[in-house]
Amino acid sequence: MIRAVAASDNSGVHFIVDRDGSWTATPHWQNQKAIGEAGVIRIGLRTEGRTGEITVPQWQAACQLRNNLQEMYKITLERFIPSPGLRLPSGTGDTSMVR
Repeated sequence: MIRAVAASDNSGVHFIVDRDGSWTATPHWQNQKAIGEAGVIRIGLRTEGRTGEITVPQWQAACQLRNNLQEMYKITLERFIPSPGLRLPSGTGDTSMVR
């Protein structure tokens, strides 16, 4: 399962996606450490304050990362769950993480 969440730091995520769309793996991913539930990969998206609002480049990068992880680990699309606190940008074209 992959969860996309708003993140202010790297402590609770395996990957972090900045507002410009660049992403990096955190030490949790590099050391293969579970965070919370076992088997859950957490992708953190930096937001402005507590708004939960993300940018189009950020969403596109998160979707590409999701696609890469899906292919590498044979994770079905239904197992990708965005946090309800994220405010997705309009007009992105990829709403497959939206429930």
